[in-house]
Amino acid sequence: MRLRATLTLTLLVGCGADGTDATPPLKRACSVEFAFTPGALAGAVHAESPDLSAAVLLQVDADGVARGRIERAPGPFRWRYRVGAQSFLDLSAPLTALDAGGVEWSYRNVPNCERGALVLGERVDFADGPEISLRVLRPRDAEGLDPKSVRVSLGGAERTTDTEASADAVWVSLRGLDRGKHRVEITANDTSGRPLEPFSAPFWVDAEPFRWEDAVVYQVMVDRFAGEGGAPLEAPQRPGLRAGGRLSGVRSAVESGALTAMGVNALWLSPLYDNPEVERPGIGGGPEPYVGYHGYWPAAPREVEPELGDAAELEALVAAAHARGLRVLLDVVPNHVDVTSPIYRDSPRWFSDAPCLCGGATCPWTTHIETCWFTAYMPDINFAAPGALDAQVEDALWWMDRFNLDGLRVDAVPMMPRLVVRHLADRVRARFEGLRERHFLLGETYTGADGQDWIRWYLGPHGLDGQFDYPTLWALRDTLAQDRAPLSALAATFDTGQQAWAGSASVMGMTIGNHDVPRFASEAGGGVRGQARAALAHAAVFTLPGMPIVYYGDEIGLEGGGDPDNRRVMPAEADLTPAARRLRETVAQLARARRCEASLRRGPLTWLAREDDALAWRRTPPGTPPVDVVLNRRDAAVTLTLARDDVPVTLAGVSTQQRISAHSVAVTIPAQSFAVLVPAASKCAAGGAP
Repeated sequence: MRLRATLTLTLLVGCGADGTDATPPLKRACSVEFAFTPGALAGAVHAESPDLSAAVLLQVDADGVARGRIERAPGPFRWRYRVGAQSFLDLSAPLTALDAGGVEWSYRNVPNCERGALVLGERVDFADGPEISLRVLRPRDAEGLDPKSVRVSLGGAERTTDTEASADAVWVSLRGLDRGKHRVEITANDTSGRPLEPFSAPFWVDAEPFRWEDAVVYQVMVDRFAGEGGAPLEAPQRPGLRAGGRLSGVRSAVESGALTAMGVNALWLSPLYDNPEVERPGIGGGPEPYVGYHGYWPAAPREVEPELGDAAELEALVAAAHARGLRVLLDVVPNHVDVTSPIYRDSPRWFSDAPCLCGGATCPWTTHIETCWFTAYMPDINFAAPGALDAQVEDALWWMDRFNLDGLRVDAVPMMPRLVVRHLADRVRARFEGLRERHFLLGETYTGADGQDWIRWYLGPHGLDGQFDYPTLWALRDTLAQDRAPLSALAATFDTGQQAWAGSASVMGMTIGNHDVPRFASEAGGGVRGQARAALAHAAVFTLPGMPIVYYGDEIGLEGGGDPDNRRVMPAEADLTPAARRLRETVAQLARARRCEASLRRGPLTWLAREDDALAWRRTPPGTPPVDVVLNRRDAAVTLTLARDDVPVTLAGVSTQQRISAHSVAVTIPAQSFAVLVPAASKCAAGGAP
């Protein structure tokens, strides 16, 4: 009980000699504070707002900062600063919102100061459950908490547990829990009997602490993966038609252990909205008609596509994943709806009366990306329309809340104003991260080879947790699929990305392919060569900094051209070639190496060699031995000299090593191969890899 004593002492810090709490109680911040530095701008400084009847004159203090303060009723509030004819956003406010005319305003949601709340004070983790300390935010009339009113629920069931409470703090122990995901709710009243805003948050009990750098994500297009109960699928009569995949098929892969055997610990599911059962031309008017098997035509914002399953099947899949330690991400589509959606019918002001189609002569992507429509049957949301932003964000949160998800993959990020993902991130953090359990928001900003700054625009502490590193994806294809560029170009592209998102605290999605690009193995020539080159590309993705994402089938070298040929059904196990099985085992080896060696997940990167046909890098967290990775795309073996004090062991791939001095080793990598080299003393090298 040593930690409990420490926590209790922490809560009572500041107590007077008589045992009363001398620390001032926390109170809700009910006012809106303005602060703006006009610098050399001349003239009076005002805060103006469409939510106020008149602008507020700010007073400039001795430090040159214009300040002011107003009381506001609970709810949304927008403002800008005006000096003369010039108007400025408040750069200290992370959120903005558009008015009906498209003008952007700084934004905040003013809390209800007539009601108190429970908020996190600190959290101490145990292997079998957390201990939680909460603080009380007192309401305007400063009523404290009634200690006898505290109730704790776990998974909806009231729990008798160790609890201590005072007028301004609550301590709860939730030890002895099974591994997996849980949700706690803590309620209480103030001394007048009024309920405080409850504290509610999901959390995981893991065998070891999890960070999203530790994730190996498996992307599943549900319709193309497996049928009822895991039955293999037959290819549809035409590539754009349904193949019959079901949520229960994905669950079978989870329950069989096939995914965890490959090192997967997170799932990304394709969109599950009900889509219309109609055939339509593809984007750009291609000759191949589609149906909505892919999920990107949201016709019902909160209904599971019946062709894929139902709510109970999705619940069962998520529960099965959580029971095995897998996080679950769902693809969401806030940018647009389908023309059959009730949203399009009932909220016509949310859509343009004269839409332009993306990429047309009068509607280029470069200037109209936030307003154009993908196609005439995919109406684009106008987020300046009253109510549109809240509705789209709340629909995404509904899926997370209803099905206990661990994050979202956000479609078509640059087709929406940046404020959309910021509002989404803000509400995800407020609603699901009360215990600092990160619920990951992975964005899709589809760019070319030099799109790093565009990707960076949506990241950061108030934005997305990560995005796909598309420039590195293209560099992997240029260097390892088609040999259009030297391997040193892969290193240069990766470095450019690292510089672009430095300081954003993001975890970038690293992948060799997805449902929007031709299959990597096909770009590499298919067959044995395609699988050999896919192994090299996977080796890079799993060992460079970031979060590896495997598009279903890429672990076996599944081939395919552009959409929809890149969405072929997952082959039956009996139909896999020996080469396909070897590639899958290579991916599993890489995942095991990554899990066993924290260096490959969290260590900084140092390039050891950057040649035309060979590339080598080192991952070394401070105070730990190095892990080295070598790629060789030549048709002959390559030998590199590495500065090491030991002769390493090959944990994945193929190599031979020979000491050539006290502090260097010659490493030989066969043609078209790679090696992951760990210290001989590593627990992984000794057979300790999980």
